[in-house]
Amino acid sequence: MATSTELSKFTSVSWWGVEPKATPLDEKKPFTKDDYKGLNKFSRGVFTPLLFEISDPLTLLMPPNVTQEEQQKYFEQPQSNLDFKVTVFTYLYQNRYWRPQLSVEELANVNYMQVNYQGVARNQLKHINAEYLFEVMFEMALYHFGYRFTLVPHPKFTDKAYENTVEYITGLKDVNPDIPFQIPTKKEMRATLQAVEYLHYVDFFGNSSPTVLQGTKSLLKNYNSYYQYKYHDQAPKKVLDERKKKADVIKTTISRIPDNIMTRYSTTGVAGGMLSKLAIDFYKHYLSGNLNPNDETWLVYQAYGNTPAPPVKKKDKK
Repeated sequence: MATSTELSKFTSVSWWGVEPKATPLDEKKPFTKDDYKGLNKFSRGVFTPLLFEISDPLTLLMPPNVTQEEQQKYFEQPQSNLDFKVTVFTYLYQNRYWRPQLSVEELANVNYMQVNYQGVARNQLKHINAEYLFEVMFEMALYHFGYRFTLVPHPKFTDKAYENTVEYITGLKDVNPDIPFQIPTKKEMRATLQAVEYLHYVDFFGNSSPTVLQGTKSLLKNYNSYYQYKYHDQAPKKVLDERKKKADVIKTTISRIPDNIMTRYSTTGVAGGMLSKLAIDFYKHYLSGNLNPNDETWLVYQAYGNTPAPPVKKKDKK
């Protein structure tokens, strides 16, 4: 994981392009915490252009190129094309700067990342790790603009929110009597919201403790809290036990989600699952019934963690 010193000296996140700050195509402006705070993060069709830049190979666990550094001495003016730099052009859309595994808006979501490596020698190629680059981008987002992964577009479940949903669906049934709209039970509506949040975590973190992070959201509050959790977790045993307890509650809750809402994978140890068409409809109606200006485009309808490595076979003693 990148340290705060590395992030401060060797990384940056900027606006780029012409929207939303009317930035000329050949210029960029720092993307700040105030900028992020002021965004309408879940507006449909609103893509905020972002540029992630890393100028130090060690930040990406790549060795420096000594030959390259020596070459610079032959020029009166430093040659920028020789400098190591990784740039990632992407967008912030539905509060994600990546395209999820399988979302309900596959065709309209153009949020693919463009990754450019500059000043890389051949002997450095074997050290390129795209997954680690993605991890560092998350740390950059937390550090530079206070990224809030835990935000969701839907309101918290309450009896009033449920009543609003039922009222909305009842109105749809009255206007469209030939369409068999189904009204969810409270249990089904709760399960739907639990499932969509769970898949949001699995889509990003895979098998890397998504239930721990979902159960203790404060670990993702800022860069420092995430850094301490990820690499220097010296929390008291009482805190660790409480964290595990919350994660176990999430696991139990997910295991009890009915199959008509979300199906889970049969492979042991693989996190994730797939929402049903019924659950997607419930979610749409929950947003609409509560006058939420957002829509279901944030929804990840299928996510899966990495398949765990096979257990190491013990050698037979002779």
